[in-house]
Amino acid sequence: MKRTLALLVICALFITVAPLSAHHSTAMYTGSRTVTGKVLKFEWTNPHAHVYVETKDESGKTVVWDVELMSLNHLRSYGWTAKTVQVGDVVSATGMFAKSGDPSMIASRMKLADGREISS
Repeated sequence: MKRTLALLVICALFITVAPLSAHHSTAMYTGSRTVTGKVLKFEWTNPHAHVYVETKDESGKTVVWDVELMSLNHLRSYGWTAKTVQVGDVVSATGMFAKSGDPSMIASRMKLADGREISS
């Protein structure tokens, strides 16, 4: 009985801990691109922060890019805070863009409104 209970407890721990180590892939992104525009929204949230940047496409149409950043822990280690980017700032994000053609990217660095470049 003790052996069965111990086995059940161990199985329960594996089942509950395994999802905590899961992470998504970046397989949906490709190439490299820089997007420059005005910040509409900055979400300082886990598991990843997001900056929504308003740009113009080749035809002059307004496009809002969803720029995904790293986790908050990574961002803090690079010097980010919840106030690093403000609505209305003009920023340039460089990173991989969505293969689907959607206006989304995962940024590797960002040029901030004050001219600083920071890893993201």
